Amino acid sequence: MKLTVSAGRSNYDITWSDTFEQLADEVHGLLRGRRGRVFVVTDSNVAQLYAKQIKTIFGEYPLLVVPAGEKSKNLAQVESLCEQLLAAGADRYSLLVALGGGVIGDLTGFTSSVYMRGIDFIQIPTTLLSMVDSSVGGKTGVNLKNGKNMIGAFWQPKAVYISLPFLDTLPENELRSGLAETVKTALIRSKPLYYYISGNVPAILDRDVGVYKILSHESIKIKAAVVKKDEKEISGERAWLNYGHTLGHALEAWLGYRGLTHGECVSIGMIFAALVSKRRGLLEEKKISAIYELFGNLNLPRNLRDLPGRKQPTVEELLDLMNYDKKNRDGTIRMVLLRDIGRCELPTPVERGELESALEEFARL
Repeated sequence: MKLTVSAGRSNYDITWSDTFEQLADEVHGLLRGRRGRVFVVTDSNVAQLYAKQIKTIFGEYPLLVVPAGEKSKNLAQVESLCEQLLAAGADRYSLLVALGGGVIGDLTGFTSSVYMRGIDFIQIPTTLLSMVDSSVGGKTGVNLKNGKNMIGAFWQPKAVYISLPFLDTLPENELRSGLAETVKTALIRSKPLYYYISGNVPAILDRDVGVYKILSHESIKIKAAVVKKDEKEISGERAWLNYGHTLGHALEAWLGYRGLTHGECVSIGMIFAALVSKRRGLLEEKKISAIYELFGNLNLPRNLRDLPGRKQPTVEELLDLMNYDKKNRDGTIRMVLLRDIGRCELPTPVERGELESALEEFARL
């Protein structure tokens, strides 16, 4: 199964494989005869879990391992990778392989965009979130203390290889993270995908590989169409993909990027955005109730009570963190809101007083 992404002047294929043997054949076909050296970037978890597969697929290519987790998405880690590449003789013809989840994809992509002013990279996602969203579209970056992905670049990969067996070892919280992004895609652009998810909850919870392949393909197909129209969020259409991220990113920062995954925080953010949509008269009560029920059926976090620990963020803390969101303009917070399942609006200004009232109501859910 293949799908071609067209983004600006870049065209590249996403290829799905059902076995590691198929993945190896695809990767070898791309790397065979390349002029430059190849370097594989992965995290400590993937390096340990898939040592045998990495050896089989990549042989003697140098392996650069970073600590697992969101904390590795920082400029210090980018500098460390660049220093290692330079010491190993990487030049402008070298290629990086991002083997991991969203953190590794973002970190490797950004490193490839700045090393020697830009070298090639490919994505091999190992988490559901990266298989349904982050591996495609060319957004790369690292975090600052108070803001997610505040330093980055648009840098498209040369290819993306999605191999479903990586999901076998995925922890439940990482599975929920990817499911949240899949539901997000359905909510903003595809009512059929929403109803497919709703109708296959038992199979999703049982990790049915065939269902996950469909979720991955349909989510990526929708994202590819959005990226083709608005690669760098110039027209604003690509900002639709940030539904739920305004509060989601604020929660990640408040948690110090610990305790909940990116997708789990976005899951809470989506319910909040639906609440704001309802309060504005955009979304019917029965629709938000259906969304809330689906999230519960999928074991996705839905409100501030689902945050780890006994303490909850205050309204003021959340508002302050939401001020760092990249969709904001002229000091005003802007949110993607829903008009219906499968239909959303471009980022809309939401005044502080409205947000404060909505957050107070949300805290009582």
